[in-house]
Amino acid sequence: MATTIKELALHCGVSEGTVDRALNDRTGISQTTKSRILAAADELGYKPNRIAQSLATGRTRTIGIISFDLINNCFTRLIDAIEAEAKSRGYFINLILSHKDPAHELEGLRYLAERRVDGIGLLPLGKDAQYAAFLKDLGIPIVTIFNRIGDDFMHVGIDDRKIMYEAVQYIASKGYEQIVLVQPLLSAMLSRGINAHTICQRKLGYEQGLLAAGLNQDPIIAEGKDYASSFAGIDFSRRTALLCISDAYAMAVMKHLRESGISVP
Repeated sequence: MATTIKELALHCGVSEGTVDRALNDRTGISQTTKSRILAAADELGYKPNRIAQSLATGRTRTIGIISFDLINNCFTRLIDAIEAEAKSRGYFINLILSHKDPAHELEGLRYLAERRVDGIGLLPLGKDAQYAAFLKDLGIPIVTIFNRIGDDFMHVGIDDRKIMYEAVQYIASKGYEQIVLVQPLLSAMLSRGINAHTICQRKLGYEQGLLAAGLNQDPIIAEGKDYASSFAGIDFSRRTALLCISDAYAMAVMKHLRESGISVP
């Protein structure tokens, strides 16, 4: 049978509270006593009962993460960084992939709530008031990542409008005559009620950047991944820059251009 805290306390000649402080790295115990208890725990093969601890403390030492996918290298690196930081603080992560499907996302949120995770890092697909109310009713701290929902939720992200604005200024300074924005099918996302805050802010930054740069052009938007069709109406006789909404789109566009025999600097 597994060794209990009570048996470990009797073995060490200390109280159960002292054993608890040693095992959970709490204050109120000398380093000598702590080392002795930890050595005894290892010797006796003590394994903590995480379920019992969770019931007693209300904490599971687990953080839920809901990401769109792992195809985009940005998401992969983000999750890797979150996992490393969580591990350094004694937490594990529980990863759910929504695959950009709102129904899968809601199912994942319920799954994490049922397992009483201590918090959720969410790349949200939803955005309306009903969605926000659903998140609040979970009773779990939630941090949104990239896409915003509202001021009621802590958020981690960048100034998407500013970075695209500055990108346009930089490109214009290099003598390009027109700048094309390459992005997903935004209208399709919005018609499905998908949270496209990041894309909308980047598009806004692009449009504002064109005005500030004084380029003699209207916004040119190439949407979707059928690049042969989306680039068909663009006059490439002018010196043209393709400004992609993300690294993933940039890599795909470069692949398409090279396969089409078009030189990419």
